[in-house]
Amino acid sequence: MILPFTSHLGQVVLNDKALARARRIGTNVGNAMKMTDSIVEYYGDEYWTCPICHQNLLKVRGKYVECPICDIKGSLEVIGDEIRVNFIEEALQQYRWGHESLSRHQKAMRMSNDIYRKHKAEIQEKMKKYEAYHPMM
Repeated sequence: MILPFTSHLGQVVLNDKALARARRIGTNVGNAMKMTDSIVEYYGDEYWTCPICHQNLLKVRGKYVECPICDIKGSLEVIGDEIRVNFIEEALQQYRWGHESLSRHQKAMRMSNDIYRKHKAEIQEKMKKYEAYHPMM
């Protein structure tokens, strides 16, 4: 079983999809670094979006947005020229750092640890490729 997350160094080499995504992200970041200041702009001056952690980074998940830190879901509302996030009350009660969510996290970490132990030799073998990589600077 391949989990969508990893908890041990090198465990990601078991997930080809995650490695492909990491390559795409690296390419995108590299391309963005080539852009001049006249092309790239920072949009946003609302620094208190999430009512729990007070940050404004949101993930789009279907028709909802989500705080990736607190794991709470909300919907977007456009009023005039302003975008507002309306967080779902139920989600506010089940945020990542609450008792129920921490219990789920601990269960997932135990599962990940079991997978890591089972595949440790395979992980170490696959990691050699990445440990030997030395980019030309």
